[in-house]
Amino acid sequence: MTPPAKKLRSDSEILYIGYECDTIPSGKLPTTRQVMCYFFHLLRDPLTDKRSAARETVRVVASIWNKTKVPLIQEIKAIEKLEKFYTDWRNVAK
Repeated sequence: MTPPAKKLRSDSEILYIGYECDTIPSGKLPTTRQVMCYFFHLLRDPLTDKRSAARETVRVVASIWNKTKVPLIQEIKAIEKLEKFYTDWRNVAK
């Protein structure tokens, strides 16, 4: 029996983002980094594609922003913006 492979912290760290998180703190408005961490957490699921992960992330962020009564952009525009952040991150990570 072979021992399990060691999982290093550097294996789970996301370049320039940090570590993925399963929730977005709702005490104050989330930062772009917190939103991207949650987005990467959703992307980790093999059944989730980029569009549905972005849609779910935008819905969670919108619920936080609605509590503060801050005006929001249209949901589709927010999804496109999040996908652009992801594309830009992938280009930088290459």
